[in-house]
Amino acid sequence: MREDFPPLNPIPLSPGTRLPEVYNRLARVTIDSPAIDSMTDLTLVPAVSIEGYRTIDEANSLMILCGVRMLFVAGAEDELRGLLTATDIMGEKPMRLVGARRIQHSEVVVEDIMTPASALEVLDYLDVKKAKLGNIVTTLRNTGKQHALVVSRSAEASYIRGLFSVTQIARNLGIVVQTPAIFKTFADIEAVMRPNNP
Repeated sequence: MREDFPPLNPIPLSPGTRLPEVYNRLARVTIDSPAIDSMTDLTLVPAVSIEGYRTIDEANSLMILCGVRMLFVAGAEDELRGLLTATDIMGEKPMRLVGARRIQHSEVVVEDIMTPASALEVLDYLDVKKAKLGNIVTTLRNTGKQHALVVSRSAEASYIRGLFSVTQIARNLGIVVQTPAIFKTFADIEAVMRPNNP
């Protein structure tokens, strides 16, 4: 071992050591909380991405491995080419393609069924910083999407700053998500949003 990297001295954990404030704040999210509290910040959490030429079976395995239901489809120099969701993989898109092209299911690749970047609508980070979580829920419900991307823009470039997920919002609100069905999840979230709810 190199001598210029001496080991650190471990110390015993003190009784009563607490989790960080960020963890505790997320556990207390309400529909009136700042939206930013429920955004997955991609400057802090790495984005899970896949190349467009990979098979959808590989994409599904990656989603399971990483515990996500959406993948960014990356091109050259990490340019966003599109999005792939678990619904895309498990839905009708692959089967229609198999029938139309007369190919095997194992031959369907990500770029065949992804939503291309040109078809995506995103939220501006500056708007999200001023919004409440309820604004995001309403936006997702109105678009019928399970995810919303947040983009940070400058004169030089724009990049994906974060994302919202219906299932993550539900978890943050304390709603147990037993099924990935988006409409059931929205119904549970909207029940929390009703004014007569404690």
